[in-house]
Amino acid sequence: SFQPRTASQQSFSKLSAQSRQSQMSDPDGDTDLAEKVKAEGNALFAQKKYTDAIRCYDRAIELSSRVASYYGNRAAAYIMLSRYHDALKDCRTSVSIDSNFLKGYLRLGKVLLNLGEFSESVIAFQKALVLDSSCHEAEQQLLMLKDIEDQLSSVEKRLSGGDARTALYHLDRCLQSAPHSTRLRLRRAELLIELGRHDEAAMLTTDLVRLDSSGPEVASELLLLRGLSLYYQEMHEKAQQHFAQALKMNPDCEKAKAAFKRSKRLAAAKDEANSLIKDKNYEAACTAYTNALLIDPKHDAYNAKVHCNRALSLLHLDRLQEALEDCQAALNLQPDYANAMKRLAQVQQRLEQFEEAVKTCEELQRRHPSRENRAFLQEAQLALKKSKRKCYYKILGVGQTASDDEIKRAYKKKALLHHPDRHSSATEEQKRAEETAFKDVGEAYSVLTDPQKRRRYDAGEDLEDMQQGGAGGFNGMDPNQIFAQFFGGGGGGGGFPSFHQQQHFHGGHHRGGGAGGMPGFSFSFG
Repeated sequence: SFQPRTASQQSFSKLSAQSRQSQMSDPDGDTDLAEKVKAEGNALFAQKKYTDAIRCYDRAIELSSRVASYYGNRAAAYIMLSRYHDALKDCRTSVSIDSNFLKGYLRLGKVLLNLGEFSESVIAFQKALVLDSSCHEAEQQLLMLKDIEDQLSSVEKRLSGGDARTALYHLDRCLQSAPHSTRLRLRRAELLIELGRHDEAAMLTTDLVRLDSSGPEVASELLLLRGLSLYYQEMHEKAQQHFAQALKMNPDCEKAKAAFKRSKRLAAAKDEANSLIKDKNYEAACTAYTNALLIDPKHDAYNAKVHCNRALSLLHLDRLQEALEDCQAALNLQPDYANAMKRLAQVQQRLEQFEEAVKTCEELQRRHPSRENRAFLQEAQLALKKSKRKCYYKILGVGQTASDDEIKRAYKKKALLHHPDRHSSATEEQKRAEETAFKDVGEAYSVLTDPQKRRRYDAGEDLEDMQQGGAGGFNGMDPNQIFAQFFGGGGGGGGFPSFHQQQHFHGGHHRGGGAGGMPGFSFSFG
């Protein structure tokens, strides 16, 4: 059951004790004029001119300070202006003047309920029932308070089970009846932070800072929660200022101490790791980022950046699968994180997951439309287009920056490996595969050793476009001629049969000269 706060209960009991000794009127007051001014106030209240009505009630109280209804009416006007603490004071005064003032107890109970002082609210409504046992309004309010008690119990039960979302649902039901309860709103801010809804928590705590005039303990808790809402939005400097203020108001606040230290550690850990990556010390940077992730597992925004930065270190170390996992972890924490999307696309391209990279870039452009991101998408689309062509660099086993000499050496190695004469005893299927590979090697060599063709190929042109583009395509190219020319063989009408004639090579040894031979060319496979 509800337990009233000690200070408030003492105040309530004191006022109740005084009420028996109070009289309905002030013998020194001007009752007639006071009643007239009160009536003017009531008329203004009916016109919803609450501030003007309060002035009239002020005057009536000055004229006759011992009339309970004057305080009750002014309390009603204060309530309409959401000045609940002023209303509470007047409600207490009204029932202290007249201990049989039923409306005063009903209004007092409602104000206490609205402010979240549930135990005192119960006492007020019970007093109303003592005055009128058939008071339906008091009965309904007590039923509501019992429901609030059950809801608050559910809040704690759900929280102990780790279900902050459902706990917030039950708390919000309480706040429907007690919208101006500082305690409940502080609890709501705490739950919003727990759920990662930091923007909402920041707005709520800002309102409370502006409106609440509670003592230092509540103010310290409020500063702590506001600091946490800023902290989880990565406003660490401002957050630290709030934590410091909270500790100044309440030096024994352990939560504020821990939050202040944690915020300092986060900033230092990230700075250390970023410094290492700038120095290209990628292994050490990975370790530093890993340690940073251990500081506060609940800090999604911070941890998303750490995952993204660690992915960059892993990318430099060619640990691509780990880099991919880090990018995905960053996006799981912050689905709208643009840098993580870009890095994910880069890793996907390095892993030759070109279609996935395009999808990632499309999502990036959808969420963050910009010229830069559109260009990034176009680059990914071009990479996908290139991936569907023959990759001449991969065929020769060289990088995209390979020199002509490197390409020639690679061609020699691959041509010897796939030359059909070397596979004369293979199955027909194997022969066809080697003939295709030998042709591709010659085709790759033809394009990559021609500066204009290579430039167009690198730009992503289709092979068909290159063949028809007037820059000297490779239609009709005979890989045997390239092979013979490369190894010093002559032209002539003999030599290895052309693939374009769809003939097969036979024999494991070919020597130039004689009928059908290549004058001056001799080569044997080992």
